[in-house]
Amino acid sequence: MWGWGDARTIASLAGGVAGTVAAIQRSWRMPVPAIETGLWKHRTFALANGASLLYGASLYAWMLLGVLVLTELWGYSELQAGLAMTPGAIAASVSAVAVGRRATPRVAVAAGAGLMAASGLFIAATLPTHGEFVTYSLPLGLVLGAGMGMVTTGTSTAAALSVPPQSFAAGTGLNQTARQVGGALGVATMATILRSGAVGQASAFAHVYVFVSVAALGAGLVGLALVLRPAKATDEPAGAPVAAAPAG
Repeated sequence: MWGWGDARTIASLAGGVAGTVAAIQRSWRMPVPAIETGLWKHRTFALANGASLLYGASLYAWMLLGVLVLTELWGYSELQAGLAMTPGAIAASVSAVAVGRRATPRVAVAAGAGLMAASGLFIAATLPTHGEFVTYSLPLGLVLGAGMGMVTTGTSTAAALSVPPQSFAAGTGLNQTARQVGGALGVATMATILRSGAVGQASAFAHVYVFVSVAALGAGLVGLALVLRPAKATDEPAGAPVAAAPAG
């Protein structure tokens, strides 16, 4: 197993950082870049990506953590764990649709992240060592799922509506990428916390719940700054070719 001091780990991390920097620098110089870095000049879009990064760190670590708690701590089978997490997924879908029709991105992100953070801190302080689905896991899963659905809708809406219409696809893709990068960082952090603690014990899982709650709280704080001012269709992302003036 690779460790933090392993040369392969250091080389992999350094290579990843160097590759990312090189890709961004190249995109700045290209007239039609693969990564429209100029979109980050839109304040709301940049904030939506920051919120998505933190949300991803919380979301993906949380989903994996839920399975580990159910199987490693409560002794559920994989099938039972999947069924136990289904109500939360349904709640996320319902809340995502409802919030998309009734709330602004700022309200959706801040409120949803608040529900996530509160749920995580509560679990960290009260996580039982034996299965309590109906009285514990189910209600918390519904609240947590609702919060996740709200944040997903809020960040996606803010990102999509804060860039010029012609950059809608690029903006949406960058926002999803920010969430995925955050997810990778979140899962890596979770693995590090669990490795340093007593794996399979409530105390180790509680530390991870604190981490995902802090990440969600960070997403909520960034979400408070989201003010949706749709970009005009005439706005051009950085790197877009400039039309030449007609001769004569």
